Amino acid sequence: MFPKNLLLKKIIMKKSMGLVLFIISVFVVSCSSDDDGGGTSGTVVGKWQFHQGGNKTPEGEILFPYEHPCASKKDHIELLSSGVGKEYFYEEDCSLDYGEGSWRQNGDELFFSGDGRNDQYTILVLNESTLKVLGISSEVRDIIVVYKKI
Repeated sequence: MFPKNLLLKKIIMKKSMGLVLFIISVFVVSCSSDDDGGGTSGTVVGKWQFHQGGNKTPEGEILFPYEHPCASKKDHIELLSSGVGKEYFYEEDCSLDYGEGSWRQNGDELFFSGDGRNDQYTILVLNESTLKVLGISSEVRDIIVVYKKI
């Protein structure tokens, strides 16, 4: 469910841009312990706007700014304390593509279910403003998503 296949396609397209992008990206590689103050304290409950997406490589992380198709509305997820997860993706014409599923947290692991998928992530950063996760289940393996709290 999270991130939606559309986001995965964007990340995969950017991953496959070739050797030039890879060479350039080596210079902008970041370490998760340095980003956003590090740490995993806080709560995932709340509204989180997509901020960056990318992947984990042997050299580190490659992250790209998330491009919101609608200029006036931002794609985001909402994680309710009841275990319900909602996703809001806006098309270029700002029409809403809404999805709903369930989520649960076990330590630094997040599990999302919905739309016939079951995805698992490791929390790399969690604080009052940032949620950064790394996909570890097969369909999202090595995918990194950075959210900002809204």
